[in-house]
Amino acid sequence: MDYSYKSLISARLDSVKELLEKKGRNAVSFVKKLPIPACVTDDKGIFTEINEAYCNFYGYTQEEMLGKHFTMVVPEEKRAYLAELHDLFMGQKYELQAEWVVVDKYGKEKHIFANAAYVVDTALNAHKITFLIDVTENKKEKELLEKTIGQLEENLQTRELAEAILIHDMRKPIGSIINIIDIIQDPPFDEEMLELYRMIPELATKALHLIEAYNGIHRMEKGCYSPDLKPLDMVGLTHKLIKYLTPEARRKSIAFAVKTETDQIVLHADALYIEFMLENLLTNAIQASPLKEKITVELRRESRNAVINVHNFGTVPDKIRARFFDKYVTQGKTRGTGLGTYIAKMIATNHQGNISFTTSEEQGTVVTVILPLEPTGI
Repeated sequence: MDYSYKSLISARLDSVKELLEKKGRNAVSFVKKLPIPACVTDDKGIFTEINEAYCNFYGYTQEEMLGKHFTMVVPEEKRAYLAELHDLFMGQKYELQAEWVVVDKYGKEKHIFANAAYVVDTALNAHKITFLIDVTENKKEKELLEKTIGQLEENLQTRELAEAILIHDMRKPIGSIINIIDIIQDPPFDEEMLELYRMIPELATKALHLIEAYNGIHRMEKGCYSPDLKPLDMVGLTHKLIKYLTPEARRKSIAFAVKTETDQIVLHADALYIEFMLENLLTNAIQASPLKEKITVELRRESRNAVINVHNFGTVPDKIRARFFDKYVTQGKTRGTGLGTYIAKMIATNHQGNISFTTSEEQGTVVTVILPLEPTGI
């Protein structure tokens, strides 16, 4: 094999190894999606998972390989040596990346370049993920390797995004529960304390819903999310969220006002994510608003859409206006992730809606969300 090509393959296989190990407990379940041949073996060297490319490369079916020792594809004279290397790898988590000769189902020898990742699955069992390149077809295999790395990087990025959202947004309900428990420790309870006490189950439920939202955000980023459409009253939801966020607003002496011409505006939407979106927009408004000001939420029907305007008297800084809905764009927030408006836009788009904003020193900032009352074709 050409030395420069060998160096390239070696470097790219190292990238696959690093990305798989970063995926940690999710790596084993991802093997089937890899476009290059890959397999999973347990600590004894037994095949536990094989992807389609691996079967095609060796000419076996999954049934013929699963439960068998990996040395079935190794020349007989090398089996003891490769089994010893496997045991060393499981003990030291180190793989000697190299070019090897293997044998397919029909006895044909093939030359491969292979590497492996050490991972622990969700049941805390150790596994070795081996992935390989057939070095006899350089150009084609290089393209497959680049595709593999792209898939792993994209998957890792979307999971990191969802994890960042989960960690950021779980702080609020969990922190509120802790604060309430601290406040109500000393009886007697007055009506305000009893109201706080009644909020604990709701806050705990919110924390559980955030965990559910984790997977949905991941699917949205990958373009495979389908909303669970059910009737949702936006007026009722707005009042519910304002009640929940009022303690945070009071710390800045901020008041809420709701403007609507009707008691209900019902649309069909995925309630979990629309609530997630609106709460993010209201929280952003609190954080952006000057002290002792008012945040106004206006709701109305317009043709076949629901229109929600969230106004505060803060101003979006010039330097981030063009990227306001981009990922990781934030300024002036000590714990901001820069994900609130990005996620809001993604949720609106996945409901066939859209989101925009206006901002000025004189008028403050208005974020406008337009959602169809009855989405079609979802």
